[in-house]
Amino acid sequence: MDDKYAMKINANDTSISPVQSTSKATISNWLSKY
Repeated sequence: MDDKYAMKINANDTSISPVQSTSKATISNWLSKY
């Protein structure tokens, strides 16, 4: 995982862990396709 991407996610929502942030982003990206 790219550090810049991780930092961007953490900046957007610091209340959740990087793993949860990644999952959230993946789900959001998946939903945006349908």
